[in-house]
Amino acid sequence: MILFGDSDDPLRSNLMPVIVFLLFVIANLLLREDDVDDDRAQARSDNFRRLAINLHPERDRDADLCNLDAENRRALFALVAEAYDVLSKPAFKSVYDELGVKGLREGTTDSKTGKRVKPYVYHGEPLRTYREFFGTDNPYVDLLDNLKVPHEENTTVIPKRKAEPVIEMLELTLNELFFGGIKKKCYDGKMLSIAIMPGLPTDTRIVFPDFVDKDPSMENADLIFVTKDEVHETFKRDGSDLIMRVRITLKEALCGKTLTINTIDDRVLRIPITSIVRPRDTMTILGEGMPLVEDPRSRGHLVLVFEIEFPETNLTPASRGLIARALDLDHEARRAEERRQKPSLRRMVMAGKVYERKEICKQKMKYEELEECDK
Repeated sequence: MILFGDSDDPLRSNLMPVIVFLLFVIANLLLREDDVDDDRAQARSDNFRRLAINLHPERDRDADLCNLDAENRRALFALVAEAYDVLSKPAFKSVYDELGVKGLREGTTDSKTGKRVKPYVYHGEPLRTYREFFGTDNPYVDLLDNLKVPHEENTTVIPKRKAEPVIEMLELTLNELFFGGIKKKCYDGKMLSIAIMPGLPTDTRIVFPDFVDKDPSMENADLIFVTKDEVHETFKRDGSDLIMRVRITLKEALCGKTLTINTIDDRVLRIPITSIVRPRDTMTILGEGMPLVEDPRSRGHLVLVFEIEFPETNLTPASRGLIARALDLDHEARRAEERRQKPSLRRMVMAGKVYERKEICKQKMKYEELEECDK
């Protein structure tokens, strides 16, 4: 696993074993810093959970309590994942406890069984370790747990009664809900950082337990933020779908049009309308809605609701006639049928005789020649 740029640099190559050793030891210390209980495996799991969520490379940088840049954050995330992979496997943990990093890299012989223990090789996919631990790739798995498990009241008998929770509204723009991130909110002189998941549902309750000291004779109250969607100039959210009202003219409703839609993530959609549109008709554009809270890589739909604009001025009689003829489909069908049944050879009656059209033309030419001679 290469974590630190170009390995052809001589100075970097000389220092690489020291750097790897130091970072690996630091990562192990981080994982084991709370490893003081009898159940050490649970302590390691708890520490890995906290560090992996905090250092996940796809999580908003403002959520990183270590204030690392992107490269160092990814490197430390990889080291923490590798350290947990070692410490969660009893055979490799035993080698590491006895011989350290060198024993892991070179392999050793088990002193009890005499069997050769192969050198440890990490698969190099920290996100795979994350996924195997949490069961998902979602960087906001901690918030998912809060959504799935409702907040339970403390039923333990205590000397003080818990104060009533304090409810605050947290208004979020569609952009904040679409991209996710950290929302700063000041309460009682304290600046709070609230993690917003992409696609977070409206009316979500975000709880800060025991945060408000309302009465010294009572337990601190919970501070609860309830999310609300701010009004957007173009879209309205309905669950994971986005609703957009589209106004088109009567001509466009009948003859067609190509709609141009600017999305929240600064893309341009061109949607052709090729069929007749009636008032309150809808059109669904798949996969162009809000991110799904369970999987931000999947999205809801964009639903277009059409409104037809009729002419504001009265039409002239000529215009009405043209429109009536254009819309009289039965009349057009009758005319087409008449044209189909009409004989191809036209006849005319002249002086009691039936002439074909070409014969009439000859007679007309002779008549004109006689008139010319008379002159």
